[in-house]
Amino acid sequence: MAIFTAILVLACLFSGWPDVTAQGADNIDIAALRKTLQSAIELEWATIPPYLNAALSIKNGTNKPVNGILWSILYNEMDHMALASNMLNAIGGAPVLNDPARTPRYPGPLPAGCLPDLNVTLEKMTRAHTERVFMGIETPECEDSVTKYHDLISKAASPEASNKTSQSVEDAFPGLLAKCNERGFSPATIGAIYIHKILCPMLKLEMQAQGSPEGTIFTGDPGRQVSIPFKVSNLTTAIRAIAFITSQGEGGDACNPYVDDQFTDNNKKKVPSHYFKFAEIVNGKEVEYGGNSCPARQPWCRDYFAPCNGINCENAITFNGTEVPFDENEVWPIISNPSTDLYPPGSMARNLSDAFNAEYVSLMQCLHDAVNGQPDKMFGECIPDMKGLRSIGNQLVQTPINPGGDPAVGPNASPTYEVQGSLLNGKADSASARSYPQKLFSLFLSCSFIFRAMTTLVAC
Repeated sequence: MAIFTAILVLACLFSGWPDVTAQGADNIDIAALRKTLQSAIELEWATIPPYLNAALSIKNGTNKPVNGILWSILYNEMDHMALASNMLNAIGGAPVLNDPARTPRYPGPLPAGCLPDLNVTLEKMTRAHTERVFMGIETPECEDSVTKYHDLISKAASPEASNKTSQSVEDAFPGLLAKCNERGFSPATIGAIYIHKILCPMLKLEMQAQGSPEGTIFTGDPGRQVSIPFKVSNLTTAIRAIAFITSQGEGGDACNPYVDDQFTDNNKKKVPSHYFKFAEIVNGKEVEYGGNSCPARQPWCRDYFAPCNGINCENAITFNGTEVPFDENEVWPIISNPSTDLYPPGSMARNLSDAFNAEYVSLMQCLHDAVNGQPDKMFGECIPDMKGLRSIGNQLVQTPINPGGDPAVGPNASPTYEVQGSLLNGKADSASARSYPQKLFSLFLSCSFIFRAMTTLVAC
């Protein structure tokens, strides 16, 4: 895990050599910012299949703490994708979620050249996979100057900052602008990219727009946005969206394991960020924060956790809290990095895989519609589609690839997340992504699965 932090030398969400000019330089334009936000949407989406695959591989009713962690992170990633879409809509863009050419492929790197040395794979849930891939994706920011910047963003995102909308950008956010004018910094983590490749250009463009007839770059139709987690209507809500994403997930503060209180549902209990939630699984215990600091390379610090080599955090980070048990034997033996051609035509594994991919396409189209002017679809259709995807996935991971095989031994099938281009390409109605026969077939599979399970119970 630690090696990823050392080798992240290329910037994310943009191609080419690292940019050492001032972040948010005056030569940026609104089209470039829209393109970067689209890349952020694709990046958030690319984290979902690996996490979903791991969650589906856990046997029902087992490993409840770990299963709960995975699903909480999955829902967070959906929120992050929604916020990135809201930001893009707010500045007059149009999010794209139904283009087959933009869908992630596995195994492979994250989209848009992000973390190019990280190979993202589809595998069953294990501690090793969690440490190598999941903690790699969620790597916190080890650059000291960026770590200090999180406090500024948190303050700028607070509800008290909402009254600053009447002020000029220079007066409202002087600390943020000072950071954006730094030269020689090349962002490495996903969180740093949100700050330096999205927030900083946004600040500069908003400054330029203050003298225009519109007076702002936030001229998009608010009716195109989804309300969960919240809509983005101006610079302060955009800053809040970026703070929400970086605090919960990728590129957070390496020396603070907890999400900012203003972005948690329950302020009575500290909630770890994604990186530290995954670290809890790997270490088998909940994270604890506080106490004396300790130089990371000193032998007496072996019980202290150091995400960044050589960084001495102000407070100690340990994993001495409540146990987070994980039994790797209670995981279905699914294959890694599957493809459809591995499943025999006409087999139960192939039929379920096809049904899963059809539901996957339906969900993508539904989400595309929801963030492009049909927000009511989010709860009316997209959430049911997500439940349908989970239902078929649960059946798929319990299905041996070879007919007649033992599900407990495997190898079992695994979702492939392959997209058929004919099912997408901008269809207006997400329901059209699945034909009526496909829906009937999916229902038949569900019924047959239940029947087989009941027959087994009776036999026992």
